[in-house]
Amino acid sequence: MKNKRADRILSLFLMFQIFLAGTAFASPIGKVQEEKRNSEQNLSEVRREIEDLENQKEKILSVGLLSACIGSALAMGRLNRQKYEKH
Repeated sequence: MKNKRADRILSLFLMFQIFLAGTAFASPIGKVQEEKRNSEQNLSEVRREIEDLENQKEKILSVGLLSACIGSALAMGRLNRQKYEKH
């Protein structure tokens, strides 16, 4: 009788140890997976921000080019006006 009871206690104890060992490994794995998800999310946000900045840069360059064209046209207009005013 005592042996069967001792065997049951030992088997329960072993199962409890296995459970604890499993949770000890599962916890760090879960943390690593969560950190990986967070890193991937941060990377996606950074990529979106880079894309937004590139779009803004293109708009700024377009406005700069347009401003340069308008400035050139105004300068040419002044030159032509001065040329015709002299004649």
